[in-house]
This record gives sequence, structure tokens and C-alpha cells, in this order.
Amino acid sequence: MQSRSAFLTGVSIILLASGCASQSLSDEETDLPRIRPDRGESELMCVTDGWAVWRTSELIEETRHHRGQRFIHRFYRQRLSEPLASFAFRFVSGPGFGRGMTIDSDGTIVFVDRYTVKWCDPDGTIRSSDPVRDGMICRVYVDGVVVQAGSRVVNDGKEIEAAPASFIPIKGRSLDFAHEVEIAPAGVKSLSYGEPIRHGNVLAWMASKRLHLFNVQTGVASIMPADDKNETEFNLRNTRVIAFDGETVLAGSGVVIDANTGKRIASNWDDKRIISLFATRSRIGYRLKDGQLEAVDIMHPSRPPMHLADVPHPLVFQSEAGLLIWTGAKWKTVPWLSSFPEQSAGD
Repeated sequence: MQSRSAFLTGVSIILLASGCASQSLSDEETDLPRIRPDRGESELMCVTDGWAVWRTSELIEETRHHRGQRFIHRFYRQRLSEPLASFAFRFVSGPGFGRGMTIDSDGTIVFVDRYTVKWCDPDGTIRSSDPVRDGMICRVYVDGVVVQAGSRVVNDGKEIEAAPASFIPIKGRSLDFAHEVEIAPAGVKSLSYGEPIRHGNVLAWMASKRLHLFNVQTGVASIMPADDKNETEFNLRNTRVIAFDGETVLAGSGVVIDANTGKRIASNWDDKRIISLFATRSRIGYRLKDGQLEAVDIMHPSRPPMHLADVPHPLVFQSEAGLLIWTGAKWKTVPWLSSFPEQSAGD
């Protein structure tokens, strides 16, 4: 699950045991007690099927009055079936953490600094890849990374808006540079603000009023217009992909597009229920409103939203099985709807 994961910033990462490709945590670090995640004291970094990663931050007192304060950031991995999280690793940096992070099915945390991928194994060993040769990692998955050379490049004296972007597979505990593949040529898109969004093997993003799809396994790319006035009736020039389920794309906060044709399915121009959707499955949208998780039948505008669950904390994430909700004490799964119940129809 990659919707809502963090993206990269320019802040550098400093592991306390850095300087080699493989590191182990000291006894003092591994003896840290398990914590009960609490939003007041810990921050949720990422969630996948089966696992979550939380962070606590402790100010280094000697830097309190410095312009650039330093913090010890400690990361904890939590099984979604358990209430407590165990210490995984720590590093020192400024107050923020905007780097990409995910977690594998065995509990291995995969995260990045600007140029390398790092793995924190379940036993606490930290391994690091070779740095990318050109560019910065802007998205990380358990099987690969998206890299972009930079925000701008110059070609034959002409400045181009975006540098080329590529996908580099992960093989074992290293980046497989031999099978790096370009997903967007120069001038197409500066990938940021959460894009691309991934479903299965397909990456999705918007650029220049076009929907771009790229399959990282087959290398097949497709580009389709999404601004035909007879179909969409809105300007998608600066819109980005918010959610992608393989069949439909949620562009911005109010337009649902067919991923196979680029044609509009629904928009908040004529259906106010579409406002604030953050996920879609099987032509059903999901939104948070006034502390409630609701389902919206995208294909039938007259049907009212259906209440699914109360959400005391605005922490909702997508998984294969459904939507994961943090209640403040445990994780709860709300399964995806395969169809909209007839009894909820208002037509």
C-alpha cells in the first residue's frame, strides 16, 4: 500500500551507526522498551498490509537554542494485530522526516535518504544500497524505486520543466541498475506531492492534461488525453493523481476518470458527493466527513453516501483487504465493498 506514504525532502539522514553497508544495533538500542503508539507522542510514518511504522522524536538538549535544532528520531515497527510497537532503528537529523518509507511482508523497513535505499531487517541489521548514479529517489517500494534526475534540465540551451524519471528494480538488498527503465522522458513531469500512485505493477500520474500509466513489470506505457471538452469538461492542467485502483483514477479531490479511456466518470461539478474522496474501488468512492468514513456509489448520483465506520482519528490507509483505521488503541479493517448495497439506494 502506497497511497499517503511520505515523499522526499532535501534534509539529509544520519544513522547513528553509519559508515558501512551493513550495521547492527547496539544492546542499548535493542533493549529499548516497546511502546504503545499514541498520536500525542508518536507519529505514524507508513502502513502496509500487516505492519505499521511509528516515530518518536527527542530534542538534543545542546541544540535547543540553535537555529538548526537536532533530534534523535526513533522508529518502531508494529504488527497490525498487536497493540505495541518494537524499536527498529534511530538516526539524528533536523525536526522533519519527509523521506519515502515502506515495510515488507516480513517486517523489513525500507526507507531512503536522497540517493540510497536502506533496509532495517527484523533483527535490527541495517543495510544500504549503492547510491543512484544520477538524480534523487522520490518514491520507494519493496521491489523498486522511482528516481528523477532533478527538477530542471537544459537541453540544447533550452530549459525543460522536468528531468527524466526512471524506475530501478530492487534485487535482494541492492538496486538493480542493469534493469533501470525510463518511465517519463525529459519535459514530462516533476514527480512530487505523492505521485506517481501505484496499484499492482502500474504507476499513474497526470501531466499536461494527460493520464500517464506505466507497468514496471512489462515496461508498457500508455498516455491518454483527459481533457476532451465533450468528455471531461474541466481543466486538468495542474491536477495530480490522488488515488488509483487499476480501473479508475481519482484526479484532484473531485474528478473520477476511467483508467482505460481517460474519460470522465464523475466530477464534483455535477455531483457534490465526489468532493473529498481519497480512495476508489469497484466504482465506489470513499471519503471522510465529520469524523465518519463513508462510501459513495460513483455510478449513481442519486444514491446518498453510506456510513461505514466512525473515525475518531483521521488516520485511514488503503490495503489489499480494505481500509485500515487507527482507533487510537488498535487497527481496524473496513473491507472494500464489491458493490453498493441496494438498501442504501436513494433512487
